[in-house]
Amino acid sequence: MGAKCLLLYHPPHGGTPTTADAERVVAALQRVCAVHHSRQPERQLEARCSQLSQAPARDMTTVTHPRSLADLWLLQLPRDAPDRVFLCNLKARQVVEADASIATALLDKRLEYRTKANLLLASRTWQLGDRRGSDASVKLLQLQVHGQAPLAIALEVAYHPLGSCSVAEPVLRELAGTLMSALEGTPDAGRRVVRLEVLPPPWDDYAAWLPPEASATHSAALYASMVVAVLRERSQSAIAARKAAGQ
Repeated sequence: MGAKCLLLYHPPHGGTPTTADAERVVAALQRVCAVHHSRQPERQLEARCSQLSQAPARDMTTVTHPRSLADLWLLQLPRDAPDRVFLCNLKARQVVEADASIATALLDKRLEYRTKANLLLASRTWQLGDRRGSDASVKLLQLQVHGQAPLAIALEVAYHPLGSCSVAEPVLRELAGTLMSALEGTPDAGRRVVRLEVLPPPWDDYAAWLPPEASATHSAALYASMVVAVLRERSQSAIAARKAAGQ
């Protein structure tokens, strides 16, 4: 078990990320995760670069959005919890494990709603080695509609095993800060810089937000917050575009 947080990537140009944004993230990870006298991290990142332009990986999280339940999403974690299904209330930011009968009914509905909103969360993980007597890792996430450019890019920072929130918080803060510095210090051709949003903020409330044991439910809650942030940003962009068109 471990403690986790998400760093949601906001492109310097606004809107949705591009392949260039993904490459910028990979380049930052290469600097942060580099190990002296070893090519292994570089090989991993080089492999990831080639994967960015290919079909999504097998270990995907499928998120479906039933039309009749506007604020309820179904979320599965095939790698972390293949036999469990979670229900995510986006407005309340609550995640609960679904009863078997409910889960089956919603999974059956997925086929009906597949063309409405079928999002994939492709992921790859890099270990940062021992840090303060424990292990830390960074997972690169891409939220996308199958076969299309990513709607969002995020970094999941994890610290494990989880001894206590008082220990996890400074480690997560340190790792998040390192990644932010690496990314926010790389302006694009227009000299605009990227921004990383910590999910779930603020840090002061992290201990209260974290479950007693950071389990698959914790991951589901993080991914749900990522979807909420993406939908909120896209909605705001659409409103701004309509206002601009009306002027």
